[in-house]
Amino acid sequence: MGLVYNVFVFVERHVIYLNDIEVKNLKKRFGDFDVIKDISIEIKSGEFLAILGPNGAGKSTLLKIMTTLLKHYDGKIEICGYDIEKYPKKVREQIGVVPENFILYDRLTDKTIVFTTHILSEVEELATKIAVLNFGKLVAFGAPDELSIMAEDKDQKDLIVEVDKKDSKNYKAFFDKNGIRLEMIGNTMKFLYSDGNELEKIIKLISEFEIPVKSINSSNRNFDRIFLKLIDKGRDKN
Repeated sequence: MGLVYNVFVFVERHVIYLNDIEVKNLKKRFGDFDVIKDISIEIKSGEFLAILGPNGAGKSTLLKIMTTLLKHYDGKIEICGYDIEKYPKKVREQIGVVPENFILYDRLTDKTIVFTTHILSEVEELATKIAVLNFGKLVAFGAPDELSIMAEDKDQKDLIVEVDKKDSKNYKAFFDKNGIRLEMIGNTMKFLYSDGNELEKIIKLISEFEIPVKSINSSNRNFDRIFLKLIDKGRDKN
């Protein structure tokens, strides 16, 4: 009978399924270069952690250490209650490697999930905790709403307006003149607003300018923007 794995590691877009994980003051150097700089995180059973960061942020190194594939580091990691340095075999008994396309979220109940991806829509849809790395440092760690606060983006919202394709006017100058933040992407208008008064003003100006609206949607969190703000904060501190 084969082993029953608590951990699944995807090779390209790394995804790991684990029970409890505790990372304490983790540091890793390659020569004179600090790849991981004093990272501490804790993930409880059932949580879904996304590890994010630009290329070279330390994501792959962190995952390799967590799965006992990379040694010679400072700090401590426990997985399923086992110190991975003292009991690597016990940890590996909890780990399996499968192709990315074999992922079946609905069959993995009560597992902790850790993954890295560049597809932020997956993070926004699935993650209950997010760790943002940059230059080997932990820039931010917490629930998605907590990261919004860290990014000083708590009240930022988007209004997405699709206009008729036949309409070729450039509305940006008009809205800029009226103090409204607008991004134009083809026939899609993305407004940024922070309260009901701003939203009311945008709707009023859309009507006043007789913009031929096809659809309109609002979102209270744009994770792309939050992610970029957090990365910038990490870059400033480096």
